[in-house]
Amino acid sequence: MERDIATFMDPGTTLESRAEGDGVILRWQSYGNVEQILLRVEGNALRVQHRGRWVPYAEFLGELADLRNLANNMARTIPSAEAEPYVEAEASYASEDSQTAYRQSAKVLVDDLAKPSGSGTRVVFITGDAGAGKTRMLEELTRRTANDYLAGSSAYLYLNVNAQGRGLARLNEALATELQDLRAKLTYHSVARLVRVGKLRLIVDGFDELIGGQGSYEEAFGSLAGFIEELNGSGSVVAAARSVYYEQEFLTRANSSSELGVLTWQLVPVEMISWDKEQRDSYIDQVSTLRRLTRKDAASLHDSVVSALTEADKAEQGLLNKPLFVAATCDLILDNELREGGSLLERLVAGYVQREVTQKLIGHDGPMLTTEQYDQLLEEFAIEMWRQRARELNRTTIREIVSLFAQVHGLAETVQENLVDAASSRAMLRKGSKPNTISFEHDLFFSHYLGTYVAQAVKRGARDIRSLLRRANLPIEAARSAVRRLEISRAVAPAMLDLLVAARDSDDPFSPMADQNAGVIAAEVVRAVSGSPGDRLRINGFTFGDADLVQLKAERVDFSDSNFIQSDLRGASFDDCTFESGFFSNVVIDGKTKIATAIDVSLFQGLRVASPAGMAQLYDPLGIADALRKHGATLKGEGPVIRQVPEGVVATVEKAARYFSRSNLLRDKHDDGPEFTKDSAWDLIVNAAVESKLLRQETRAAAGNSNLFYRRLFRPEELMAGLNPTSPVSPSIREFWEILSI
Repeated sequence: MERDIATFMDPGTTLESRAEGDGVILRWQSYGNVEQILLRVEGNALRVQHRGRWVPYAEFLGELADLRNLANNMARTIPSAEAEPYVEAEASYASEDSQTAYRQSAKVLVDDLAKPSGSGTRVVFITGDAGAGKTRMLEELTRRTANDYLAGSSAYLYLNVNAQGRGLARLNEALATELQDLRAKLTYHSVARLVRVGKLRLIVDGFDELIGGQGSYEEAFGSLAGFIEELNGSGSVVAAARSVYYEQEFLTRANSSSELGVLTWQLVPVEMISWDKEQRDSYIDQVSTLRRLTRKDAASLHDSVVSALTEADKAEQGLLNKPLFVAATCDLILDNELREGGSLLERLVAGYVQREVTQKLIGHDGPMLTTEQYDQLLEEFAIEMWRQRARELNRTTIREIVSLFAQVHGLAETVQENLVDAASSRAMLRKGSKPNTISFEHDLFFSHYLGTYVAQAVKRGARDIRSLLRRANLPIEAARSAVRRLEISRAVAPAMLDLLVAARDSDDPFSPMADQNAGVIAAEVVRAVSGSPGDRLRINGFTFGDADLVQLKAERVDFSDSNFIQSDLRGASFDDCTFESGFFSNVVIDGKTKIATAIDVSLFQGLRVASPAGMAQLYDPLGIADALRKHGATLKGEGPVIRQVPEGVVATVEKAARYFSRSNLLRDKHDDGPEFTKDSAWDLIVNAAVESKLLRQETRAAAGNSNLFYRRLFRPEELMAGLNPTSPVSPSIREFWEILSI
């Protein structure tokens, strides 16, 4: 409690306390004013007499933070859905046992799942492709909850920290910046206290950007883990990223403990769902209404948008119902500026550029720039953002870029001033999160223009590629754009892959990021040469984590020593491919995934099977083998070899793996604990896990008593893989199963 209040005190001042009857009086100074409270314990709850009223302790902290002021500023700064077309996105959530799937409004689902549970900090992890509507949904959730708070119908607020492009590796930096922008009357030191008591729920949007900024992966994951540790097993955090890879990386990395608190959490995975036909049509209807189109023109708009998206979807499946692409296509068709040729993103960019140059960037003597010049200017903006590990540029930097650009192209001073002063209103640009800054309107536009820089780095060789790979998370769309610009053929693909391998350095502290980025580019190379004639393609030593493998068509490719970590293989096909060494860690497949090749099931550590009913999590090697056969795979040998263990062990270990896929700490012998801890085999299993150092015993205070907890020190998907003695698992996993074997 003293630490809580200390975060609101003026620097250099002290907290005074004295007994008063059955309570305690506390005095301190805040913003130059003396504050005083009477604190009393009533039953099991703390009550505070503050400013003449008795309130619960959580309410008192909310008053100190002046959350009403914060809510007012949130409601004013976040655009209302009523002012522009908006369609509720949906999301899905699968229960721990994968038996029950929920699908409903993403905003409602996230709000419900983020309710503090009392059994560990809730970490709601939202994943979805770029353009799937994550950011807009979270903004609307934040704004509506702020309005509800002001109306008295909500007891909490969401603090929405958009980490995209801020170049920050530490969460406290992102918190401090957001609070400053909202003119909040609290500092970032107080946020964890308010989240712990349920007055705030923290949102970290663009978590993949946070960990891809300045600093290493360990620093970024550690910053979130450190924040959760301060919550001492209470409160909730919502994190959003484009890939389930980051959800699983958090599960793997954010699992430590210290004397500062209890790093106890429950992971709640949520996946954004693309719009269906009704949602897409609803958006188009809203646009027609806002533009006051006649019934005939509205029908024409609908047909034109659906036709354009359907055609694009044949080459790039998944775009038909993505909110960003639906909205942008509507916008450009209405202005008759949707260009022909190239990918849909390229067509949209070309349309925005054409409209900007011919209709808006007009001076006394006609257009100020050509379409080529406008493209080049945005390329310079994107490259400078990448160099700064940020997604925003300040006015000074903008002026410097425009000045050099003007010298090269012989632009008049009046044109320069226009480009600087009105930069945030130009096509595909907007105001940044800080005063006098700009950013791209969407990360997809930034990625499109960054592709030029990536292509140039590849042409210059290994040294430039090394610098590129270790700088920040490389957006998938930037890699795709670069490979398209390079026009990679099957004949030159091996040389490019060799360059990527040569550019990596295992001793570099940024090697995890570099390995991931190399995998992102390698996946796009494979995609680009799919179906083309030529020799077999060899992929050696790559890690496919945050790479786009959805609907990848790999033909005549030999994968060796390459790891697929949490990779999404929905709709992917592997025809006449080989897999030697490496492993598949909890990859996702669906009914359209085809594996027309021989494969060793021992390479698989966990498998997720997606279907309209939800996501089924498989851990048992026999279940994984059956799923692979159903998707066309021929298993090497006679299938998985299974250890002989006592009856009931396999089923109970699988239940434990499912539990630990969502939680990192298990309370021993607890009446309300999971049912599997009552299984007859549990004592044998837990003793083997402690002996093999898969679980660590910790004594923690809970409900006023000292209790024994077990902390997970393994990856859940790897645990069951060890049932197969030929699987390449860690020594600890192998020892665990050897202890249990008959």
